Amino acid sequence: MLRQEQIIRRSRAEVFGFFSRPENLAKVTPPRLGFELLTPSPITMKEAAIIDYRIHLLGAPVRWRTMITSFDPPHGFVDTQLTGPYSFWHHTHEFEEVPEGTLVRDTVRYALPLGGLGRLVAGAWVEADLANIFRYRRKAVASLFPDDANFKEKAMNIVLAGGTGFIGAALIDALVARGDKVTLLTRHPDAARSRWGAKITPLTWDAKNSGDWVKALEGADAVINLCGENIAGGRWTPARKLALIKSRVDSTRALVAALSTTTKRTATLINASAVGFYGNAPDGDSTESASQGRDFLAALCGQWEREALAAEPLGLRVVLARIGIVLEEDGGALAKMALPFKMFAGGRIGSGKQGFPWIHRDDVVGAILFTLDSSRLTGPVNLTGPAFVDNAQFSAALGRALHRPSWAPAPAFAIRAVLGEMADMLLGGQRAAPKKLLDAGYQFKYPTPDAALTAIYQ
Repeated sequence: MLRQEQIIRRSRAEVFGFFSRPENLAKVTPPRLGFELLTPSPITMKEAAIIDYRIHLLGAPVRWRTMITSFDPPHGFVDTQLTGPYSFWHHTHEFEEVPEGTLVRDTVRYALPLGGLGRLVAGAWVEADLANIFRYRRKAVASLFPDDANFKEKAMNIVLAGGTGFIGAALIDALVARGDKVTLLTRHPDAARSRWGAKITPLTWDAKNSGDWVKALEGADAVINLCGENIAGGRWTPARKLALIKSRVDSTRALVAALSTTTKRTATLINASAVGFYGNAPDGDSTESASQGRDFLAALCGQWEREALAAEPLGLRVVLARIGIVLEEDGGALAKMALPFKMFAGGRIGSGKQGFPWIHRDDVVGAILFTLDSSRLTGPVNLTGPAFVDNAQFSAALGRALHRPSWAPAPAFAIRAVLGEMADMLLGGQRAAPKKLLDAGYQFKYPTPDAALTAIYQ
């Protein structure tokens, strides 16, 4: 048996996310083993998942197949060899919160082929080689996670603007549940007190001007800005477009201006944006490095993000949360999309070939919490589900979840006649991929539209 422990000065969510992503194994495996991951990415980690690798032992390639026999985020997981160089291999990965960060505990139980003869011939060599492999792993992990002097495994002090809407209210519930202190900047403090009572501190603000709320920014661990009028709240007349822009730009500008006056500077600003930044991009994946689109939504998101990035020269870590189409039954686009299906008249919109960058609301909240705790994440971060579908495929999944057919398409000319320019939002789309979240190790609660919709309508 081999056992190793290591403390990493990061949150358990971030550390678990890194180690539970098979794609990261190459980063912590000695190059001499020639490690190759054979299972195609992205890999959905769950109990009974099977993962194939290839390594080189004494110069010869050896295929290794393991099964995840236990998966309990963020506490730990177990992989067990199905086929490979050992007669038995059982690797337990445990992650424990400690005052210094996260204690990572690896326990490996193994047996060599040929029983006693195998132990006699190769036992000492294998034991020493495994020790060297895990020694390399320890050094690699230390270089990937250098000590963060600002790390604090404690309740965070969060200032949230725009926190009473479809996403913000769910985020408040999650922040309160994990013990964080939440100060809510809102036009309706009495309504917030009625809902959350003494669990949060609501302060009045108008999303434009300075006021007593500025004091709450002093020494806050993070500011989260979700302000903005509903994009789908009405036809995009010139007056409506101006209101959509000002509700986002003015609030962000006011927050950054207030942050510049603080003496004990906030560490992080997480500012909402949208995958509309990429415009209508039918070809290829729109990862975070993709260029800005040319339509109204892209221009709106670009202005919004530039205001947030003005906080970077102040020394803040700025995260631009480019959010996709958020799914949950009590709001957002899903309720409107589901209605014709419930009436047995649902189907694709337009050609149905446009990308549909969906994400369950639980994963929006989970990704924001993950980003709060992951100091390495910065700049644009796509908050979208990991499994790409187009509109026709999503419509079919919605029909399955509601036990209804998906047979009645909504033609593009009819959508444009009703919505005008806003129809571009439905008839266009993009393959917005959550590359940064996946690379950082975020584990999606709902990795497919079917899983998300089944959870909503079960």
